[in-house]
Amino acid sequence: MLTRSLADHPHDIVSLCAHSKRLRAYEIEFGADRSRLGCNFLFDDGSLLFVHESQITSEIEALMASLGSPTEGLTRGGPRA
Repeated sequence: MLTRSLADHPHDIVSLCAHSKRLRAYEIEFGADRSRLGCNFLFDDGSLLFVHESQITSEIEALMASLGSPTEGLTRGGPRA
């Protein structure tokens, strides 16, 4: 599974929004204090893109809402039912 970070590829924010139909799921990552660290987005090719909390825009929030509830387990061996 290929994992990228938006911090390493800042141009991917445009790509993320432009290719929203390729998104399959997302998972919210939390810190030890339960604060939101960011989100992992799963694409139809199996790749993941991590978006840090500070990079989440209103457009990304809208993408998350359009995907429905977050999926647990994307980064730990696949979605859990």
